Amino acid sequence: MPNQYFDYFNDVQMQVLYKNLIEQAVDMFGISCFYIPRESQSNVDLFFGDDPTKSFGNSFPVTVMIENAESFDGGDLFSKFGYTISKSVNLLIGANNFITGTANTVGVRPREGDLIWLQPFQALYEISHVNQDKFFYAFGNKNFYGYSLACEEFRYNNEKVDTGIDDIDNKISSVTMAYKAQMGSGNLSYTIGEAVYQGNSYTTATATAEVVAWNLPTGNLVLGQTVGVFAANVPVVGLESNASYIMLSINVLDNVNDRLDNNDQIRQEADNFLNFTEENPFGEPTE
Repeated sequence: MPNQYFDYFNDVQMQVLYKNLIEQAVDMFGISCFYIPRESQSNVDLFFGDDPTKSFGNSFPVTVMIENAESFDGGDLFSKFGYTISKSVNLLIGANNFITGTANTVGVRPREGDLIWLQPFQALYEISHVNQDKFFYAFGNKNFYGYSLACEEFRYNNEKVDTGIDDIDNKISSVTMAYKAQMGSGNLSYTIGEAVYQGNSYTTATATAEVVAWNLPTGNLVLGQTVGVFAANVPVVGLESNASYIMLSINVLDNVNDRLDNNDQIRQEADNFLNFTEENPFGEPTE
């Protein structure tokens, strides 16, 4: 029978003290970062647990403590899909640290699929699992003490990321798929980060994108977040600047942000011995 004089499981003051000590430890030994919640732009696939058109538009400062004592976990992996370098990290955050940091706008707990920007490492991580039983209710479960977040390095897949934090947005801009277009005659000037489109209006556009880089003297326009197919000899209009220039050409086989991308080089070499003029190689050939 438990000792009636030392019943910590019903001692509210002891529970509150334990909770405050955890949060104080996170504040003392933790690092400042940003919590970036996922915003759904379509129905979430509950079977696969995926959100095909997710975006990230807000960020909230929070403090987390890194549980990995020496370095990031993970390692190098060779597979049939190529060479993969994975990095994972476990983060500790107190219950009040999270609620205060996110200003009660995210929810009662961290969510899988949300992002965390580790500012000292300039690294973006995605929450893969939220362990709510990290402390296993050392003094009873009348008080909740905190969360342990299993995170993996974020693998960018053309999601819309616009947090308003320059470091985060610049990080995404450096890894997004971006294509260089050569522009002709036009007027005004595009602004970095604005949306551009081809068509009568942005809502009915045949193609849309975001300006990653723009050089007015040379007419070089780099586009990211492309949706649809941009056509040559058609104006590209800036949604905010109202700039309009004729697109002369765009190379969608050359991702300017991927130094290992060699699609264009392979096509040029293949043109020497392969015929790519046939539109339906698996059907009846055309004359």
